[in-house]
Order: sequence, then structure tokens, then C-alpha cells
Amino acid sequence: MISEKARHLYFVINNIPGWLPRLSRFTGDSEEDLHSYADFIDGIESDYNRNHKPNVFDFRYELEVEHKELRPQSDSKLEITIEMIQRAKEFPITELIVHKRMWALCPFHQDTNPSLFLKNNFFHCFVCEKSGDTIDLVKQIYNVDFKTAVKVLNN
Repeated sequence: MISEKARHLYFVINNIPGWLPRLSRFTGDSEEDLHSYADFIDGIESDYNRNHKPNVFDFRYELEVEHKELRPQSDSKLEITIEMIQRAKEFPITELIVHKRMWALCPFHQDTNPSLFLKNNFFHCFVCEKSGDTIDLVKQIYNVDFKTAVKVLNN
């Protein structure tokens, strides 16, 4: 297990050549533990990328709204294209959520310390384990379906 300081600094310096021994010396954590943590983060990112590739015909992300009256009337008539999905995925996630140095309070649970990490237009909460991209964030925060989230991010 690595220290809290090392977890936060990892995301700042992991792209710098020779970061592992530097972080180990600075925090006192072992290089093996830091390497395991780096593998853990890489695993989360690769699993997410493997399971969440954009596909215009795959609407498994749609959420059911409990109160049907809250669903927009034109919901079923929304037309989206591959280009719209691509633009929505490229929308900067940092403009959707208040953050400090790519860490934010998680909107999905009562969070007092920032546990939601933002990187490469993806988010991951280290407490509730929710992950996703900009479309997933809009869907979950505003309780809308995939088509509506894409449309919102394109406006």
C-alpha cells in the first residue's frame, strides 16, 4: 500500500522520465509498491477503454428515468451521428466538473475529500469505483439517456 502523498503525486509526475525512483525517494514508498499502483491505474484505464468504445449502434448506456414525466418529450426522436458522439467524447471533462489539479469531489456519493480523478477526458472515483467519459458523466449527473447526453454536449 502506498501513501496518500504518493497517490496524489503519481498523477502529476508519471509522465516524467525516471519518475518512479524520484517519487520513491520523495515519499519513502517502495518502488515495487509504486510500480504495482501504476499497473493498477493502467489496468483501470485499459479496462475502461476496452469496454467503452464509442459505437453509435450500442445504446446499452441508456438509463431508465424513474419519473417518465421528467424525460424530454422529443427523446425518441433525437437523431445522433458518429460525428456528434465523437464531439461529445472530445468535450473537455474539466469544463463539466469543478476540480483542483484534476481532482474533484465525487458527485455520486457524499465526498469530503476529492476522490474523483480526471485524466484524458475520463473520470474515476477511487471510493465508489465509478468510471466513465464525458458522456457517462452527463448521463449520470443529469439522469438522462445516451442520446440526450450526446445532444447536450454538442450544444
